[in-house]
Amino acid sequence: MKPVQHPAAAVIALLASFALSWAQSPVGESTVVGGVLIDLFGSYWFYRQPVQSDLPIRVAVEYFTADAKPKMYTYKLKTDANGYFKIENAPAGSYILKAIELNVGQSTNITVASKYGQWAKGTQYRYWGVLSGMMYRNERHLIETIFENKSDSGLIDMGITHLSIKIDERLGGSAFKNYSPNGMPPWIRMSLIQGAGRLADFTVVDDTTRADIVDVKMQEKDVTINMISASDYFGR
Repeated sequence: MKPVQHPAAAVIALLASFALSWAQSPVGESTVVGGVLIDLFGSYWFYRQPVQSDLPIRVAVEYFTADAKPKMYTYKLKTDANGYFKIENAPAGSYILKAIELNVGQSTNITVASKYGQWAKGTQYRYWGVLSGMMYRNERHLIETIFENKSDSGLIDMGITHLSIKIDERLGGSAFKNYSPNGMPPWIRMSLIQGAGRLADFTVVDDTTRADIVDVKMQEKDVTINMISASDYFGR
């Protein structure tokens, strides 16, 4: 007689196989490169230079197994001193720079994350928002389910992601309502309590991804940034 699997056991087995697909790094013949440039400005903390070196990041991929089954995996790595990152021996697939962890001011950590949201019915697009705390606290919000990028192989240049984030400090009052296109985290706008009666308001003002950065002026600073493409940086 064929044994009958208990429904709860079946669910546990399914979740275990899903977790395993995230835990095991897929192997392939592709190389993934990219870069990060973050411009923090406003009244909360004064940054004279862009934030880009040694940043913990998450790169998500959707790839297909040998039997044509789709799977997802998240790479956990850091940018180098110049804001670039590289993944070797990666599979062909659709790649997304999913999240970046930042240390703001003296003791505040935030995670900036990419999310597929919806402003109105039938209108969807990817935006960058803010989560309170370090990366590991927000893993449940970093699972990617929509990969609009086409599947690619060989040298996969993800370009340089440039984020402008305004952080304003204010005294008293209440935090403004967390806000995102579909009401779910991460938030385009978010407030954090910073000591007695102090608030820090975070707003993602702009996000762009381009092949390289040429003569881009930082917000509220007399600083101009140039970054060659990730492909040229790694000599590919």
